[in-house]
Amino acid sequence: MEINDSLYSNILHKQIENKSKYIKNIIPNTKDILSIKIQNNIINEIYGLDKYEPVRTTRYKKLIENVCLKYELPDCVININISDFPVKGVLNFCRSKESLDYFLIPNHKFTNDNIKINGRTFDNFNEQKTYIQQSHKSELIPKIYTSCVPHKSKVEYFKFALQNKDICDGYCYIGPPHKLCNNAMSIEMANKLVENKLAGYDYVEWSEHLKYKFTLYNDGNSLSDRMRLLLSTNSIIIRQKSNYEEFYTNMLKDKINYIEYNNINELNNIVDTYNKDNIAHTNIINNNKLFVDKYLDYNEILFYTYLLIKGLNS
Repeated sequence: MEINDSLYSNILHKQIENKSKYIKNIIPNTKDILSIKIQNNIINEIYGLDKYEPVRTTRYKKLIENVCLKYELPDCVININISDFPVKGVLNFCRSKESLDYFLIPNHKFTNDNIKINGRTFDNFNEQKTYIQQSHKSELIPKIYTSCVPHKSKVEYFKFALQNKDICDGYCYIGPPHKLCNNAMSIEMANKLVENKLAGYDYVEWSEHLKYKFTLYNDGNSLSDRMRLLLSTNSIIIRQKSNYEEFYTNMLKDKINYIEYNNINELNNIVDTYNKDNIAHTNIINNNKLFVDKYLDYNEILFYTYLLIKGLNS
């Protein structure tokens, strides 16, 4: 099996052509880099086990184990950045667009995601997206919804929502450990959001997204990893323009898979336009279902991961 057999052949070729920039040795003494040593197609040793994000460590380890069950990896060291901020020379879940010194691995939540939906957890994204697709509501609320923590990138939307509750809804979790994300949101604003039922100290069920015609996607510390979930819904994704990419997002297009905006005040027109245009809504939903079923199939994700690791270590 070769790179050209993959649906991701284009981005794989670009990364492997730049493999001289990939760090092939164990990176010691860091909490952000997980080094996994592969020998005889099994995980032989693990270095840099992260005390801050042990969940991410566990899931990336499981991803590599699943790859080894299907394919034969060469003896090598796999260096994975488990923080939110891209690191040069290693595998990251995201990077600034076309930053070829940064290499892209599927994010840890494609395997054993910790997001519960109606109390359920899932071993991989195939199970998760199928459940989401089967849980759609027939009548959608014609408003925007997002559920998030108060990263700096999220604050603008909630300021807008307070003034535009006729088209905006959402929930900002302001409890521990996130609280106000290093003062990205003021206490005064948090209190106002709570008063307007747009924030609180308890987690809300993720399936709330499935009630709405529009869902909001925007960046977190760097890129948010929620796009895969929103693509599985019957909602139109509205996203603020981002300079980041995941391994698959370069194949998503404005007005085909989502609606992009630059200025928050564009939201009024977007909601008005797509509430009137049911055909456009249907087309976007159908495009996204085809995309997640084809490109984000978990077996295709394992194949991509295998080809990338093999290519970087050839």
